[in-house]
Amino acid sequence: MTDRTVIVRTADMEWTPVPNAPGLFTKLLRTRSGGGRTALQRIDTNEGYTPPTRAHFHNVYEEIMCVKGAMSFDSVMWLEPVDYVYHPPRTVHGFMSALKGEAWFLSRVGGTLDFNYIDEPLVREAYAVGRYPETRPLVYAPQPLGGEQGEEGPRTVPLSVDTDSGAGSWVVELPAGTSYTPGGHESVDVEFFVVTGSVTYAGTVLEEGTFVFSPGRSSGTEPLVAADGAAVVYMTLLPKEGDDA
Repeated sequence: MTDRTVIVRTADMEWTPVPNAPGLFTKLLRTRSGGGRTALQRIDTNEGYTPPTRAHFHNVYEEIMCVKGAMSFDSVMWLEPVDYVYHPPRTVHGFMSALKGEAWFLSRVGGTLDFNYIDEPLVREAYAVGRYPETRPLVYAPQPLGGEQGEEGPRTVPLSVDTDSGAGSWVVELPAGTSYTPGGHESVDVEFFVVTGSVTYAGTVLEEGTFVFSPGRSSGTEPLVAADGAAVVYMTLLPKEGDDA
């Protein structure tokens, strides 16, 4: 592990209420230049959250993995734990958002998250205002690991990957005692989040809910090893940023 690797145990953090958004809480995990950030967020109808019902788009990308509860952008397709969605910039969504009480999700955005509302959307499913970037299109991935646990070795499922840069996200299932070495190199930042179970990383035990950021690491040096039981890890590779990232 490099001396600049950051380990964030989200269970030790307090939820911060988001201003002017009753029932929305956040744990900020990492900020990036231009307003980009990674955060664990919680929405709860029991604490005043009202799901938006107006379609909208952002001028930056947004990717979400549900880690607890159930949530929907259109009241048709539901995101449950480990379900994932990637909205490229200027993707219209949120036609009839809904929530079943409380949900937690890992949220990553590529810049300052703006809201541009569409009162009369063209259709009632996600679509682009303009063109999707061909190298990283819209992705909705329900149950990316399927309904059954993998057999003996680790299983890696790509979620959304830019075919030009290689940046993107994967979900990794690790049966007990197995290991997985994240891809990466000096020009790539690695982020991962332990969704379920626990893993060891460079001799450190990382429990469920732990976030790790390793900037510009060398590839093939630090494997993740599932601890006593199986584990699921959400892995992301991003273009490297400077020391102030």
